[in-house]
Parts: sequence; structure tokens; C-alpha cells
Amino acid sequence: MHITIYGSSLAAFMCALALEKSVGKVNKLSLIVPSQACASDVLLGGMNGPQAYEFFRTIGISEPELMLHTNTSFSLGAHYQHWTSKKLSWVQTYNLPLSIIEGIELHQLLLKSKLALQDYLVGAQAALKGRFAHPPESQTEHPLSRAEYGYHIDHQSLRELLLAKLSHSTIKLVNADVKRINRQSRGIQSLILNDDTEHLADLFIDATGTDASLLSNISPDRVPDFNVTAKKHIEFESMPMTKAPSPCANLSGKQTQWYMEVPLKNKIHKLSVSEKTNQHSDSNNALKNTITVDFGSREQAWVGNCLAIGHASAVLSPHSSAPYRLLMLDIQRLLSLIPINEDMSMESKEYNRRFTQDLLHASVFSDALFDVRQALDSKVTPSKAWHEEMSFDNQISALLNRKIEQFLNRGLLVNYDLEPFNKEDWTILHMGMQRTPRFIDNLAHNTDEYMYLPVLSKIKTAIDGVTSKMPPCHIYTQKFIEYLKKKS
Repeated sequence: MHITIYGSSLAAFMCALALEKSVGKVNKLSLIVPSQACASDVLLGGMNGPQAYEFFRTIGISEPELMLHTNTSFSLGAHYQHWTSKKLSWVQTYNLPLSIIEGIELHQLLLKSKLALQDYLVGAQAALKGRFAHPPESQTEHPLSRAEYGYHIDHQSLRELLLAKLSHSTIKLVNADVKRINRQSRGIQSLILNDDTEHLADLFIDATGTDASLLSNISPDRVPDFNVTAKKHIEFESMPMTKAPSPCANLSGKQTQWYMEVPLKNKIHKLSVSEKTNQHSDSNNALKNTITVDFGSREQAWVGNCLAIGHASAVLSPHSSAPYRLLMLDIQRLLSLIPINEDMSMESKEYNRRFTQDLLHASVFSDALFDVRQALDSKVTPSKAWHEEMSFDNQISALLNRKIEQFLNRGLLVNYDLEPFNKEDWTILHMGMQRTPRFIDNLAHNTDEYMYLPVLSKIKTAIDGVTSKMPPCHIYTQKFIEYLKKKS
């Protein structure tokens, strides 16, 4: 089986390395890199969650390599400030399963006593204080052991590291642009490159970003529709660091116009998203790029022998870590469904099913960050049951309605199978958006406060003590890099 990836995006390079590690010994792999860097990589946003650590390991990149050779920084989550029309503020941090006290979920007790969840999350408190340290691996009783961390990704320096890795791999690298596509009944027969050479393969992977250069140029009657959910203007700036960075991204605004700053080791990436082009610039030292983008997704990502990954298949708003999570899922999904012959119908069918489900659930979380419902309307009727015949947008609405309605009714957390965002992510989101249930759990309702308030006080005191002693994030990062250099 000859597999060819086409693109200069992070998706292309990550996918190529992942394939080499997983199936490179039994498949021929080629990577065709076009002359222009992929402009749509900025739409990944820069926030990558705890899943990134193990993913990078699977493609042969360790945390020391990531920190030494790219501008990557540590992340404890995202700080939403003056968010939506409600002007909400909270830290959407990463956390292991939340505490159960007297058999009652933590958030139920906090709702009863009208206490803020983020006061009891060590990652949120460390982020607010601008501090960071790796969670201890062996001290399970240590407050910091409940925290998880991810990374702030600089797509430009990560691209250089991945390309350096690829240059020493067994993958055949071809620097060329595709001039023409020769089609056949099952999709693509070959690619004609700009030097007029013909490139043959069995499976073609489109990783060209929002251009989707391969998938959008197969037989006209087979090109899957791209369902547009919004058209946005994106302004990207790379700015010098002017103050000590925090281990969290900072976001503010509302659905029609919002801003994000992602602190890296020695600079800040700023993303401005709006429905209208920003006509002025107040930064002389910034490198600015402006693009207009359709958010949305393909009805199918794998058609015939052509598979689109990353932004070639779906473009989600980067106001959460959803874009990076979807990209990693695309690659993991492919690795489990590598075809063994020219008939790829079963693999593509299962890939598209799982692609649709992952995209659906990621979109639900993404939309929930703009849904300002904080109390259940007494006149509300239960949301329509979800079924396959509903449109994709209606499926998102039905799934999101069920989550929000159940939480606003009794503080219940609705979980669907194989969601990319877990129960803790949703608990923190609901509480951060100040959603107030009409009722709380019966057990919590009937439990006297003297039974659990001392426990909560002890948790909060321990978190305050630990986070106050943690080093500032930039100092910790500097010392960590110095240690890695000495060790190497």
C-alpha cells in the first residue's frame, strides 16, 4: 500500500510522522510538500490539552524536544474574561476527576452553598497567580496531583521541528506543487507535479488546510458538500512579550467578535475573530496576517481513495482546544483504519461515521461556550430527541440542549459516548458560565453544611498554600529548559 500525504500544514507533518511510527514498515509513505506554508494553521488557535503529551510521544516527539526546539509553553487552560454578553469570567482549566464528598459530587455541594468551583481547582488558582509546576507523579495526596496541563503551541516553530524530524525519516519527501489531478472511478489515479512528473499512490491524504486541494478536485459529482456555519475574518499577530506570561490563554468578547492571546516562551500570538474586517492597526512591531474563513465541515472526509484531515475536512472556531483535539483524533482514527487493499469502502464508511461523531461532540462543546442560558425557563419543553435524519446543525442543537437543560434542571451532567471533552471539562464550563440549576441532587439537598464545609475549607486552604509556593510560570520554564540542556 502506497500512502501519499499532500500539504505543508501541521496536519500533514504530524500525520506523516504518525504513519511512519505505526505502519511505515509495511507501507510505502510519501509526503509532497507544496512551496507555500499553510496559512490556515493559525486557525488551530494554539491551545492544546492534556491529550497532546501522549500524542506527541506517539509521533516521536518527547516533551524535552518540544520545549527545547520550539516556542511551546505550558498551559493550564484558558482564562475567559468579560465573555459573552453576560461578561463572565472563569478559568477553563484541566483537571482529573473532581472530588466526591460524602458520596456527593463536588459541584452539587458548591451549588448548594453558592461557592465558586474554580476556588477548588488547583490548576485554575495556579493560572490566576501566573504560576506553574509539573504535577507530582508519585504524591497522589498532593493537591497539585489533581491538576493536568497541556501546551500552548507555536505552529511556526513546531512546523520546523516536524520538518526536521521528517528529513531524517524513511518517508519519501517531495518538494513540489500539484499541477493537475488525474481522476479515476475510485477517486484519484495520480498527481501531476509542477515539474510534470506523475506521482502514483493507492491512498491520497489531503492535508492542504482550508484549500482542500485534493478532495475538492476529485470527480465533481463526488466532492462532498462543505456546510458553512459562519464566515469570519481572522487577524493573526505575533507580538513581543511585554510582561511575565501566564500559563493560560486569555480570551474576551462574544460570538460576533472575540480576541485571544496565547503566551508562548518569548512572544504572544494574538487572534482576533470578527464578522467584519478590522480596518486599523496599532502595533508597529507585530507581524499581521488577515484571512477570511468559512467555519464548517465536509459531509464526508474520506471519499474513494482520498482522505481529508485537519482543516481540509472541518474548520471549528479556535476559541477552545477543539481544533487541536479534532486534528489528533483525525490522525488516530486513520491509524486504526489503514486500508489493506484498493477496496477502501468499509474503512472509509467507518472513518466517516467516527469523524461525524467526533466533530458533532466537539461542536457541541464549542457552541456551549457561547450559549448564555443561565436558568431554565419554566415554559421550556424537552428538546427534540436526536436521530440520524436531523441536519448536522440540528443534531448539535439537540445534543447541546439536552446537556444544558439537564444541568439547569438538577445539575445533572449528560455524557455521550467517546466525547473529546470529558465530564470535568463540562462541569467547569457549566459552572464558569454561571448556570444555576432549578434543583440540586436530593442527597446534597438533605446534607447539612457542617458535614462538608470543613472538607471544602481544607481543600481550598491546601490549594491556596500550594499555589502560593509555586514558581512563576516563566521562571519554572526557564529553569526546566536549563535542566534539559544540562541533561542533554
